[in-house]
Amino acid sequence: MKIASLMGWRRALGIVCLSIVSVAAIVCGHLLREIENANEILSEKDYQRAEQRYLKALGSFRKFNGLRIALPGQFERAFFNYVKAVYSQRRYSDVVEILQNEAAQFPELAGTGAYHLWMGNALFRVAVLQEGEGLELESLQTVVGEYELAVEADRDSWDAKHNYEFIRKLVAQSTSKDPREKEDLQLLVGEIRHSSEEAGDKLPEKLH
Repeated sequence: MKIASLMGWRRALGIVCLSIVSVAAIVCGHLLREIENANEILSEKDYQRAEQRYLKALGSFRKFNGLRIALPGQFERAFFNYVKAVYSQRRYSDVVEILQNEAAQFPELAGTGAYHLWMGNALFRVAVLQEGEGLELESLQTVVGEYELAVEADRDSWDAKHNYEFIRKLVAQSTSKDPREKEDLQLLVGEIRHSSEEAGDKLPEKLH
């Protein structure tokens, strides 16, 4: 009787485990389809709709913590694509807040190159909007620090290398006593890069 009872419990436990695995597979499949759909909308440059789709997908990751552990790559890509959707709507202060809040909840994000690249991009745009032509040296140095961290975290990021060298050039020009260089400062503002599709020129292999 005891053996039969034990076998019954094992069979029941097996059925429960199988049910849990099946449900998890269904949830994961649905989540991946949501992310794929959001990616397609983002590629169409419908940033507002893409933002909402990514928010829904990220909500699933937050609701079921196991998903973030099981699908870490998909979580990061969905999150940074969400950041891109918000950034592309020129809501730069929102991007800074989103990055800071997410890093507070998931500290590992703050160690990624993408985190520092987007933080540098957003902080630079905020500084431009607030300070205009009179970009403060302190603001630029903060942005330089973010791009340097981005390159250190991801040596293959051409965008981070480009932006790092670009902001260093702005810092040099902002401290220059040559009035002609100061006049050219605002013309350079539009050269910030946040998409690898914009890459073209040869970038430095290492930081100077």
